[in-house]
Amino acid sequence: MEELVPLQQFTLQQSWST
Repeated sequence: MEELVPLQQFTLQQSWST
């Protein structure tokens, strides 16, 4: 489930951008 690692980071970055 390595695709979940970058996915979580991407979601985290979006949340920070808010």
